[in-house]
Formats: sequence, structure tokens, C-alpha cells
Amino acid sequence: MHELAVPEKGCVLLAQPHAVFVEQPHLNRGAVLVLEHDPTTYGTVGILLDRPSNRTIGDLLRRRR
Repeated sequence: MHELAVPEKGCVLLAQPHAVFVEQPHLNRGAVLVLEHDPTTYGTVGILLDRPSNRTIGDLLRRRR
């Protein structure tokens, strides 16, 4: 594990235990797998690895195009 200056496709982001996500409380202590990262177009797309979801990865990627 090491710190990154910017997210990279394929990396796993870990939220700090003390981080406060007022607008996105579901990210509290979350682990996110980065699927796409392009700040000039879509931004960052990822999936929470430690939370259940009824969406597929394909659903998420289609919404970004």
C-alpha cells in the first residue's frame, strides 16, 4: 500500500477512519475499486467493495458514457 497523487484505474482507495463525507455518508470507511479515472471528461468511477449493491459494473459504466 502506498499513497497516490491521483487515483489510477485498478487501484483500491481506502477511506480514512476519521474521514467525514457529509455529502456521501456511504463512503465512510469504504474501500473503492477505481474503474475509470479521467478528470478531463468523466472524473472517477469506482465501486464500493464493502457494500452490497443491486447494480452491475456494466450499469455503472454505461451511465458514464
